[in-house]
Amino acid sequence: MIKIYNKYCVRHLVLITVFIAYFTGNTQSQDVLQDTFIAVGNKPVITNIVKDVKEEGSDVKLFRTINNHHTKFFDKFFNITDKSVLPVSIVLPVTLFTYGRIKNRTYDENTGVLLASSEALNFLVTGGIKYLFKRERPYKTLSNVHYKRTSFADKYSFPSGHTSTSFAISTMLMLRYPKSPQIYVPVYLWSLIVAYGRPYWGMHYPSDLLGGAVIGTLSSVAIFSIRKEIIKLKNSVFNEKDKPDLNTTSGLNSVIAGIYIISLSLNEYLSNDKLNFTLLPEHNSNTLNGVSCFINFNF
Repeated sequence: MIKIYNKYCVRHLVLITVFIAYFTGNTQSQDVLQDTFIAVGNKPVITNIVKDVKEEGSDVKLFRTINNHHTKFFDKFFNITDKSVLPVSIVLPVTLFTYGRIKNRTYDENTGVLLASSEALNFLVTGGIKYLFKRERPYKTLSNVHYKRTSFADKYSFPSGHTSTSFAISTMLMLRYPKSPQIYVPVYLWSLIVAYGRPYWGMHYPSDLLGGAVIGTLSSVAIFSIRKEIIKLKNSVFNEKDKPDLNTTSGLNSVIAGIYIISLSLNEYLSNDKLNFTLLPEHNSNTLNGVSCFINFNF
């Protein structure tokens, strides 16, 4: 039964991903001729802008709607949530496992193992699909994009790794604690905010978010379907047998809340990212008489 269920999950994971990629792979086309400018001091002055930009499809239009609306408050807010994914994905499973071992709460300990397993599967699937479809990021192919590059970002857009990771986390918590919405609902809200922040920062199209959400969700569903085998393997590694996997959520709310607070505080130690604005798609960057035609406005 488990093998059939796993085949079903994997099959639909592939089919849904291919479907999304097929219908979003050619959502924009451009013919940007050339922007010529001279530099006066440290400020570029546009002298001749000749563009014929054609953008088609709701994917790009929705991206523009999100990306074109920046405020100082939301720049700060989405910078915090955007940079929270990496520390949360590391600290949360490790802390749940450690907390479960110390407090003799086997269910929480096993949740940490399953969460780490779903994140690992999600990482492999997301990375593989990125290099299969090789869809360039919006700031690479579109002009006039507010964007933020980080040292952790790869060069491909579909699917969104931030979104798939956050949804893998929230889905696994929902599957493990289905009668405790106070645990998984805030995490799902965090996942949605993280997803919205990706086109806000010019890193993904909306369809990338949909693909990431599907992959992250199905990664956790697949791992959850074989949870007994994974837990049995974990017990054999620690030479522990017959440890019941009983759900006890008492006190777990404060633990997860603390994990998020600690993870968010680690943002200050991650890369110091700056907001940029492109007049031309980055892959069309040229030089004219020794002066770069790609302009960054750093804030």
